[in-house]
Amino acid sequence: MKDIEGTSFDIIFLDPPYKTNFGVEAIEIIMEKNLLKKNGLIIFETDRDECIDSSQKFAKVIDLRKYGRVKLVFLNRKE
Repeated sequence: MKDIEGTSFDIIFLDPPYKTNFGVEAIEIIMEKNLLKKNGLIIFETDRDECIDSSQKFAKVIDLRKYGRVKLVFLNRKE
């Protein structure tokens, strides 16, 4: 993590193992460490049956797309 301290990103793509809480934990860390730029975007790939409600205290869902079993959730900073 020290390598990226002080850096922020326009787009962050997350593809954690399905049926784990790693994605939500990553979103929490991204927001706590201020790694996402003000108008940045997180694209979170997950299984279509998984719910990411707990990440919404840090980010808001702006789009959701489903491709077979894959669900892409697009989030940005909650202001």
